[in-house]
Parts: sequence; structure tokens; C-alpha cells
Amino acid sequence: FSEITLKSVADFLRIHHPWQEIISMNAVLVACTGNPEVLCSCFHMANLMLSEMDEVTIFLDGPAVRYSALSSERYPIRELARKFTRGHGVLKA
Repeated sequence: FSEITLKSVADFLRIHHPWQEIISMNAVLVACTGNPEVLCSCFHMANLMLSEMDEVTIFLDGPAVRYSALSSERYPIRELARKFTRGHGVLKA
């Protein structure tokens, strides 16, 4: 998903469905890799989705559970995860 795609969906619902308040938009991302670049992208996407949806959940499985240990200056996974949970994202393992 890109920012344009998520905004387009939200705008479509506002224009075509004035009763949008009763529509609940939820998403689940599943991460099961130890690749820090992929995990960083996952948290970036989840944070972007939080701004456009009611609830976003990231389910971490396998090596992804160690996301904090994989964080680095190049891939600030720990900071992105903190932003995600402070923004009321749901993180499950």
C-alpha cells in the first residue's frame, strides 16, 4: 500500500458513503522474517495505515519476534515499533 492508495480508499468512502462513521477499517500485517529491511518497511507501512484506518495489527512470527534486536541506525525498527504502539497499533507475537 502507498499513501496515495490509502488516502484514495478513505476519500472514496467519504464521498460515496456518507455513513462512513459506521464503517470500520481494519488491517492485519503478518511479519515472519528476520530481515531488518523488510521489518522496517512493515512498521513504516503500519504507521502509515494507522493514520487512515481504525485498527492496524502487526502479528510477529518466527524470527520477526526479535525485531528489537534487529534495529539499527539504518533500520530504526525499535523507534518505528514505539511510534506504532503509541499510535494505538496492536502488536502481537
